[in-house]
Amino acid sequence: MEITKAAANAEKPPVHLPLGNDTLAMYREKTAKFEKDIEDWYDVITGTDHDDVRG
Repeated sequence: MEITKAAANAEKPPVHLPLGNDTLAMYREKTAKFEKDIEDWYDVITGTDHDDVRG
C-alpha cells in the first residue's frame, strides 16, 4: 500500500494517521472531547506536580 510506504519512509512519520473522512471525523470528535476534559480538569491536572518539577 503506497500510503503505508509513504508514512514509513517519511522523515517525520505521523504517530496517528486517520485514513478516510469517516475516520478523520471520529478522530477529531475524540480529540475534541479529550481537549474538553483537559480544559475542565486543568487545575487538577496541573496541580499534581512535585515541587521539583518545573512547568
